[in-house]
Amino acid sequence: MRSSTEKTTPAVTVFNNGDYVLYRDPVKFWTGQDGHTFVCKVTQAWLDGTYDLTALASGSPVCYARPDYIRLLPPIDAMRDIDTAPP
Repeated sequence: MRSSTEKTTPAVTVFNNGDYVLYRDPVKFWTGQDGHTFVCKVTQAWLDGTYDLTALASGSPVCYARPDYIRLLPPIDAMRDIDTAPP
């Protein structure tokens, strides 16, 4: 049984070049700054397990992002309204 203070970490996912992801900048998040979470595209996977990303809105690079701060944005979420729209 887990205690109420036990921390859980989701399993790390392997991302592929071209994947759309949600990235949370840990420095901005923990210091309370705005704009800490944004959508990116994976541009490079490194052997050390980090990723290079490109922010979609600004085009800014995010270098060596740790997968702990990245979540996959599945295509099904982007296409749900089309898939459920009446004919």
